[in-house]
Amino acid sequence: MWADYFQSSVVPDDGVPSDSTTTLFSSITSRITAPGNPQIKVGSYKTFTLTFYADDSPVDHEIGEWSFTIDGIDASDLLTLSYPAPNKVKAKFNGGDEYIGKILHVINTSEEIVSAFDVEIIAL
Repeated sequence: MWADYFQSSVVPDDGVPSDSTTTLFSSITSRITAPGNPQIKVGSYKTFTLTFYADDSPVDHEIGEWSFTIDGIDASDLLTLSYPAPNKVKAKFNGGDEYIGKILHVINTSEEIVSAFDVEIIAL
């Protein structure tokens, strides 16, 4: 259920897999999740978790590479990254106020499996 006060550019995740997940051999999929609203505050951290699935059950798989873009341009230099677990990345957004309202695309590519998650950049 969405509250009337929700005014983000990113639609909340209702738990239903979206078209941002691609499939390898029609059996393994992946999904990126993050706690709370799909937003990251300037100067704050957000943790993203990647999970692989086979027949709707979590499975182990090589994690691959994380990438971050804004408006189709690499945004890695605007982030401080740490890896608290093999399938997690903790990102701190260091960009300025000119990025407020833009969408940060968080992408993980592992072999043929590509998963994406969008977060809106908001003021602290």
